[in-house]
Amino acid sequence: MANTFKFKSLQVRSVNIVGGPLTLTGGTVTASAPVLDLAQTWNNASVAFTGLQQTITNTASAAGSRLFNFVVGSTSVLSARTMTGVLATEALIINGGDRGLLFGSNSVTNPNAAFFSLRWQTNIAGFNTSAILTWGTDGYNGTYDLAVQRDAADTFAQRRGTNAQTFRIYNTYTDASNYERGFLRWSSNVLQIGTEKLGTGGARALEFSVDGTTRLTISASTGNTSITSGNSLIFISAGRLVPTGTDGVMSFVDYANSGWNRLNFGGATSSFPALKRSSTVLQVRLGDDSAYSVLDAQLRAQGTAPASATATGTAGDIRYDADYVYVCTATNTWKRAAIATW
Repeated sequence: MANTFKFKSLQVRSVNIVGGPLTLTGGTVTASAPVLDLAQTWNNASVAFTGLQQTITNTASAAGSRLFNFVVGSTSVLSARTMTGVLATEALIINGGDRGLLFGSNSVTNPNAAFFSLRWQTNIAGFNTSAILTWGTDGYNGTYDLAVQRDAADTFAQRRGTNAQTFRIYNTYTDASNYERGFLRWSSNVLQIGTEKLGTGGARALEFSVDGTTRLTISASTGNTSITSGNSLIFISAGRLVPTGTDGVMSFVDYANSGWNRLNFGGATSSFPALKRSSTVLQVRLGDDSAYSVLDAQLRAQGTAPASATATGTAGDIRYDADYVYVCTATNTWKRAAIATW
């Protein structure tokens, strides 16, 4: 027959129980009276102490076996379960309650003061409004080199004092020397958006779209930019379209800002026309620049009529006055024909 012992107080140096469980029942209490209250003083700096230890030899057990289990009412609220199969390790199980888990709470009556909360009944994990997530050598003591936090409602921030920040999103990543990625970053007080690569990674285009339609594409080829708006397209290759500083005036220039060769219409073969700048002269040429093309237009000659047959002129110049039409047939050589009304 089992023996029952009742002690108001008991001091025991060591107890060894073999063959059966030790059951402690605290009864019904109206004031705080822990069923098990352990106290110990550690006093040896060279010893790594253990306050509470349980050693299990798991020769055979069901999958639901637990290393410990705390129950409120009939619901398990905290337990460590010994897993089998793929996991083959211990899993900490927290259950019960509406909110679930509060971490870093400094108020029992106000759970919203917790640094982190997990409410699994609604699948919500949350951080306090003043929480800062950091990465670094000693984030616990404020030594970190990356931080993300909440700026305001619906506003996510990556900031750390006056340090310029960079956000990266990868297309491919093999290792730190082989990747393709896009970035959004501050560099020398300039906000940059772009792509970059290293090692086996390839150069990738940058594209902006509105309502599912591509509006701006910067190709991976050097100097190629296409701007799309509706059905219109502007393609700038090996050159720039820049404002001159005068309202309504734009200039086509090369990257050296020293000139512009040709503006082709339709293609770069002899099947298409082009406009070509030659010093101060604008020429109508074929798309491959092999010969002159045809300009079909109403011609209006400009300039002052030559004062003599040897006045300054270039072959092909045409002038007129009230009585004559003048044609320059060779350098500084003019001929004229009389004109009359009818």
